[in-house]
Amino acid sequence: MNLKLLDRFLLLKALPKEGTFATLKIVQKLKADLALDESEYEEYDIKEENGNITWNPEKDLGKEIPIGERATDIIVMCLRKRDKDGILTEQELPVYEKFVKGD
Repeated sequence: MNLKLLDRFLLLKALPKEGTFATLKIVQKLKADLALDESEYEEYDIKEENGNITWNPEKDLGKEIPIGERATDIIVMCLRKRDKDGILTEQELPVYEKFVKGD
């Protein structure tokens, strides 16, 4: 799936920190796939200052991230829980709409 940097950061934040062994192994792999690699710092002009990350949005055309069926199920579950708990943010809406279809 093609994901922009903001999508990736939001998904990293939403993924569960607890779960079954199988779930956590899938989450661990997904986190590695979503994480920035060294070349992206230069490619997107990424800067880290005072705990904030900025980048050049004009250069962010997205990156193809492999997300399997079970990983997708975990993402959907996490996003639906954030919605149900009333903690889904406006910034997360595009990611929610990308993964949670038909709601």
